[in-house]
Amino acid sequence: MPTGPPSGALPPPEQRRWNRMPGRPRPHELEEASRAGWVRLAPDNWSTEERARDYGIDLDVEIFRAQEATGLRFGVQVKGTDQVAVPPRVRLRASTWRYWLAQDVPVLLFVWHAKSQTSASRDKITVEIHVPATW
Repeated sequence: MPTGPPSGALPPPEQRRWNRMPGRPRPHELEEASRAGWVRLAPDNWSTEERARDYGIDLDVEIFRAQEATGLRFGVQVKGTDQVAVPPRVRLRASTWRYWLAQDVPVLLFVWHAKSQTSASRDKITVEIHVPATW
């Protein structure tokens, strides 16, 4: 069985299966953009660290005041979206909610609109939580 390109005329590059490279899925781009958006909007006195493993919380944040630690911490789950709905909607698994509720620190959901390069609140970080009645 031949392993190289077929003999004769070659089809256009987009039709050559043997010539394709791996693609980058849109969810990966959105995740990276939302993390960059968080870093851009978070106050300078918030220290943000990425978690090595993501089980529903992407970032750990510690708040400093006058260059001193306050002991105040919280987790952040970043979500990127291309939706134009206001406020934007994201889906979360029930297991993610249960995981957040089991934490010893609050967890903030940060939604980043990739096309406009803004958070849901545009100029500040806010939280709005809607829990379904069937929870």
